[in-house]
Amino acid sequence: MRSGTNSLRRVPAVLLVAVLLAAGIAVPARAAYSDVPADHWAAEAIRVVAEEQDWMRLEGELFRPADVLLRRELARGIVRAFAPDHQPDPGTTFSDLPVDDPDFPYANIAVKLGWMVAPNGVFAPEVAVSKRVAARALVYALGLQREVSSLNAIKMTNGTRFARLSDFGVLVVAGQLRLFYNHPTPNEAPELLPQTALRRADAAYSLYRASAARGTWLIPWVQRYRGITLPVMTPTASSALEFGFRYAGYPYIYAGEWYRKTSKSFCCGAQPQGGFDCSGFTWWVARAPVSGWDNSAVRPYPGWSLPERSSRAMAKATTKRIAYEAVAPLDLVFFDTDGRGVDADAVDHVGIALGNGWMLHSSGSRGGVTIEWIGDGWWRARYLWARRVAA
Repeated sequence: MRSGTNSLRRVPAVLLVAVLLAAGIAVPARAAYSDVPADHWAAEAIRVVAEEQDWMRLEGELFRPADVLLRRELARGIVRAFAPDHQPDPGTTFSDLPVDDPDFPYANIAVKLGWMVAPNGVFAPEVAVSKRVAARALVYALGLQREVSSLNAIKMTNGTRFARLSDFGVLVVAGQLRLFYNHPTPNEAPELLPQTALRRADAAYSLYRASAARGTWLIPWVQRYRGITLPVMTPTASSALEFGFRYAGYPYIYAGEWYRKTSKSFCCGAQPQGGFDCSGFTWWVARAPVSGWDNSAVRPYPGWSLPERSSRAMAKATTKRIAYEAVAPLDLVFFDTDGRGVDADAVDHVGIALGNGWMLHSSGSRGGVTIEWIGDGWWRARYLWARRVAA
């Protein structure tokens, strides 16, 4: 037998509202969507952004959570959520979105504020929104352009710049803000690569998370990226870190160590899609090719001996434990995130040191690959030791 909540979902929205009003029960902004069951992973986010608020509200009883999000919908959502009182720029028009289109004001304002772009006056309202486009829109709507610029200008203390992709900064910041949901299993929904089109459910979650971040500790935390500078390092170390930077925004995949889907014939087992767990990403950046595992076709340096697969095994194989104060770029840094102890059996996470209090890692709570501050606070308290793999 279904629960009373599920039974109510079968009642047409208009009739449900009438019944609730007659019973003296407060009516929410709109009735629940019939295609979003109470146990849907994004149910709470959808309730907030489309029922309590009108940011992603649709008329009718369907939310269409599995449909891709369109650019016109992204503009509508972020402007309603973050700039409801802004007025359009009368000098901005689009060749593919007439001024009498209901979504023209939202597109206009989103472009005016720099949250979205419309090269040569083409807004492309019916084009699907990728993870990287959504990340930029939400991070910029939160006013974190300075942090993005600092990451995009990431350099050593001697001024040497690191090569990085154009969306590097927004994807790192988005990861720290936990803007993208990490699906526990591939059966629930595939994870999002930077180029992947957002489903409406994922977009609802991201908009919900971005709105919730306002005024919280997350914003000051992210402001640490302002002026981020790494120590002077060898060309080999900088090449390896630049390679790792390419994968900012790649999702966290349990047992993942490859950038795209693999088959059962792959040395390490089938992987449903590209992405990395913490030790798999460490492999991807640092491990030298071996029989059956060889990423030299996409990596510009040979790597180093790293036969162990798990973070715990990597920690146990450490011949010289390096204290935090002596950590150098490319060292593997080990943590006990559960606070259980100080020996190798307590290790449950590994990252790659960048120096000056930063590490590069893949984290489930951050939704994948990002840059993390470990100089003090939570991560520093859980640091155990580092291992040097690069000579």
